[in-house]
Amino acid sequence: MLKGRLGFELTYYTKDINNFLLLTTPPPSSGFAQEWINAGNLTNHGVELGMNARPVESGNVVWNTSVNFWLNRSDVTKLIVPPVQLGSLGGVLLGTYQIEQGKSATQIVGLNGTGVGVLGNSEARFLMSTYNEVTFYKNWSLRFLVHWKYGGQNVDVTELQNVFGGTSADYDKPTKSGLPYGVTELMQVGSDAQQTVENSSYLRFREIGLYYTIRKLPVSFIKTINVGISLHNYFTITNYRGYDPEVSNFGTGFSQGVDVDPYPSSKEAALHVSLNL
Repeated sequence: MLKGRLGFELTYYTKDINNFLLLTTPPPSSGFAQEWINAGNLTNHGVELGMNARPVESGNVVWNTSVNFWLNRSDVTKLIVPPVQLGSLGGVLLGTYQIEQGKSATQIVGLNGTGVGVLGNSEARFLMSTYNEVTFYKNWSLRFLVHWKYGGQNVDVTELQNVFGGTSADYDKPTKSGLPYGVTELMQVGSDAQQTVENSSYLRFREIGLYYTIRKLPVSFIKTINVGISLHNYFTITNYRGYDPEVSNFGTGFSQGVDVDPYPSSKEAALHVSLNL
């Protein structure tokens, strides 16, 4: 007989950050190249939705699952200095973040062919994750954790560097103009930064594990032995052209999502053995 359990949790939040620190460039007459100041106020607001369920509970199979959904939006509500660009190597030439009153704190601006405009935003449209454990015949357990990021852009300078070096995988690919892809990309440098602002959506299996519990043992002081294998970050589904869509060369904060030849997330395989005494 199949049974089920279900639980929901919904949270809407608003968080105000007053007097956030910002690294600015003061006038040359000050004698300083850079200065940290309390630049203004920032508001974050978003939604978090959680669900826990047991869709299947029979004699041989038990399936427990949890699903989380969340999104965040930010607004710079006050800024006491002119708009500040930060978090990129080439500024508007290659795409950069711009802190500006009345705008998102994670907007990406750059040259757009006619001037400087908004080219994207590093904040995802939404994110989801699900953790599942399926136990069958009491001794076997399959566990997996999946993470989905939908929307949001990175400043992908790595791909342009490969074009400059002539090592891009599609450098010689023909385009509608009749010129190779690499030549077309190089011709846009200095007039259009959209080529470096790339969608960073992905679906990543953060963990997949299979475990077995040994219950019948020849000794009494060990109740059970649990053995298993697990894979971490082995499978990622994405159209992102860089090494890893989940990239952050310069840490977190206003400059996450800048891709300049970083190390991708490491893949790990692990063997597990645990004793229950």
